[in-house]
Amino acid sequence: MTDHAPTSGSPDEEAVRRYLQFLAAPESFLDEGRVRSLRDKAGAADDVLERARLLAEAYRAENVDEAPLVAGFTAHAKAWADDAGIPAAVLS
Repeated sequence: MTDHAPTSGSPDEEAVRRYLQFLAAPESFLDEGRVRSLRDKAGAADDVLERARLLAEAYRAENVDEAPLVAGFTAHAKAWADDAGIPAAVLS
């Protein structure tokens, strides 16, 4: 442990925070208004390919890709925990 607190808002802290927030409340990462808007646009689209594109975008918006969150956590958690004096065991 270092003799100073980690900088609030550091890349390490933000990566850990976002991943732990995702684990606690994955629904908080959804933008329901955006999903609804995309579905409405898809419903109104005259072109079948445009409709497919909009539905694909809505699908991606509804299904949050956790891979970048996991990668960020993996890359930053140890450094953050060491700086903050937090045992890794409490993060699992």
